[in-house]
Amino acid sequence: MKRFKVGAAVVALVASTVISVVGVSTPAQAASNCRVSPYSASFSRDLSVGSGVALLPSSTTVYTTTSQCSDIQIKSTNSVALLACVIFTSHTSSCNYTTYVPYTGGWVNIATDVLDGTKFRVQVTLYPECGNVGQVCGGTAAGVLDF
Repeated sequence: MKRFKVGAAVVALVASTVISVVGVSTPAQAASNCRVSPYSASFSRDLSVGSGVALLPSSTTVYTTTSQCSDIQIKSTNSVALLACVIFTSHTSSCNYTTYVPYTGGWVNIATDVLDGTKFRVQVTLYPECGNVGQVCGGTAAGVLDF
């Protein structure tokens, strides 16, 4: 009988250890090792609301992803809300999808799980709606990228 109690205690201990190791998951860190200054790039472009478009780094050059990040991330640095998209230049001349970049300066992934060595541009426009307290409406789109 004692063997059974000790055996059951060992099984319970092992099971609880497995549950605590395997059963508790944390969200995947899509941006691990990113967001460490100096960032991969910074930008500042004068744009008109609704009609201005900037291609970063330019219409004739491209960025190349590195092993620093698995994602391409952007952050506004001057209280201007943006719309941003990635153009993977080896495959297309069009945006993948458009992502809202808040005027409050939070980091946003604009592409995830991107392979090292991928060539791309970022298309940035000013977000057309304005009026939040602290939000600058129109003018210069400025921010940083990490990739």
